[in-house]
Amino acid sequence: MNARTFFDLEDGAASSANFHFNSYVDVLGHHAALRGDQLALTELPNLKDEGRRYTYAEVDLRCRAIAAKLQALGAAGERALLVFDNDADYLLSFLACAYAGVIAVPLFAPTQRNHVARFKAVAADCGARLLLTNFSASERQGRLGLGEADFPPLLRVAVDAIDDAMAAAWYPHHPAADELAFLQYTSGSTGMPRGVMVTHGNLMYQGRYIQTHCELRSEDRALSWLPLYHDMGLIVGGLQPLFCGIPLWLSTPNAVVMHPERWLRAISQLRITHAGAPNFIYDLCCNSVQLDRLADVDLSCWAVAFNSAEPIRQSSIERFTRTFAALGLPPTSPNPAYGLAEATLAVSIKPRDGNPVFHSADAAQLSMGQVKAPHEGRPERHLVSCGKVALQTRVVIVDPDTHAPCLGGRIGEIWVAGPTVAKGYWGRPEQSHDTFEARTLSGEGPFLRTGDLGFLDEEGELYVTGRVKDLIIVAGKNHYPQDIEETVESASPAIRPHAVAALAVDGLAGEAVMVLAEVHRRLSADFDPLLTARAIRTRVAQHHQVPVAEVVLLERGQLPMTTSGKIQRRACRELLQSGALQVIGRFDS
Repeated sequence: MNARTFFDLEDGAASSANFHFNSYVDVLGHHAALRGDQLALTELPNLKDEGRRYTYAEVDLRCRAIAAKLQALGAAGERALLVFDNDADYLLSFLACAYAGVIAVPLFAPTQRNHVARFKAVAADCGARLLLTNFSASERQGRLGLGEADFPPLLRVAVDAIDDAMAAAWYPHHPAADELAFLQYTSGSTGMPRGVMVTHGNLMYQGRYIQTHCELRSEDRALSWLPLYHDMGLIVGGLQPLFCGIPLWLSTPNAVVMHPERWLRAISQLRITHAGAPNFIYDLCCNSVQLDRLADVDLSCWAVAFNSAEPIRQSSIERFTRTFAALGLPPTSPNPAYGLAEATLAVSIKPRDGNPVFHSADAAQLSMGQVKAPHEGRPERHLVSCGKVALQTRVVIVDPDTHAPCLGGRIGEIWVAGPTVAKGYWGRPEQSHDTFEARTLSGEGPFLRTGDLGFLDEEGELYVTGRVKDLIIVAGKNHYPQDIEETVESASPAIRPHAVAALAVDGLAGEAVMVLAEVHRRLSADFDPLLTARAIRTRVAQHHQVPVAEVVLLERGQLPMTTSGKIQRRACRELLQSGALQVIGRFDS
């Protein structure tokens, strides 16, 4: 990473004027000087009623006030846990850490006592000295075992008690591009969470990268409800609008999950152009929203409906586009993307105003690691392009075992290089070396090993097919668990969408699959668990030619998931073995 990073911003859009930005301290100072009285941030907690509002000058002032308090506490260079609800205090405190030279550690506001273990593990792993919060979140933390007495080494700072007048005491600090900005603790879909070291230069590059791909303009407007403790919610949801100088309305995850129609209505009323979600939210909108109640909603403004953080389904994109075309949703609006914390966030993104790109492949050939056009009458798999790479980001597809580049449409591990790649894992030099300093068979590198499998087509479109560690190998053929899980969902209306886990097991006849599936709480009177298990087994055999050794039907809410909705398959196996899951029925072959 170069010591300085070049970005062109004027009136919130790329221009010929050149400005040197190393961090968000520079970005916000620029916006405060250029458009200080313009609206930057508005709270919209329930997607209906506005809360606090901040202009760019007020954002800069608030950051300087919080930073001055941190400087007075001697916090420069220390790690600070951020523990808030999804509100303005969260985003402003994150930015204030940059103003103070503090390394931020975004976490979620706890809702259950079993969250304490993760907090203690993260606090110990990064050697945190401070915990930033506000009164509303702090009060709940105390009731759940996260009060001051529970974490005596942590200095607790309530940012809403800091007066704006404190800003006068701020000692100007402008981080270098290669300084650490924050630690993004991974969601742990395949193992223990690790703190990814993200620099200020990484964030500046991501800001330009997303702006370039999505062609964000001065007239754009953003709405985000995505959790700020997650990389997608923080970077593309919270920081990106501030980078581009476009207004942001900030809501909460519960508001969208409980009332998806409010999300669509808010997009219409506020004329939002930039908003997104994981794949399951688009399905939720199709399943829950009644179009006749949204007759006054106009979604023609929605230019970038980004879709990332979990497997993206062609069926979901097409259904969402088809359903809400009646409300003016542009067919180019769906915006599939691929990224990961170790690459700061985005690796590839579909360009604005382009149609989503799909690819049909022969399922049998795909199981052998080869991408071939489907044959008539044979099973095929529908894949979604996650867009292309741009600027200095580079992607290569590599055999995960030999490290030789994959050619001729072969599937391999996705390796990434460029200014987007983070510095490594906090306090884990060996794991950092293995993951962030990979080299090809010919010695080319270093590259980031993503652990994800995929391929690039002839046009440079990137397709993600699964994860290396989750791959299920039966009779020498590769099967991607998300494909089997989607098939299981279609086997019975009793199965909850996006609540299925497919795991590899040793069956009586050799390698096989175990399926764990949640069922709806409100089951019909004629629901038969045994018949449902048989339907699952039959459907999987027909579509994948794979034996299902056991079907486990579960109560709702039993499968462990990451903060972005990904099934934690390893944890599923462990919880089942320990008897921690509420089982409706287990049915072997």
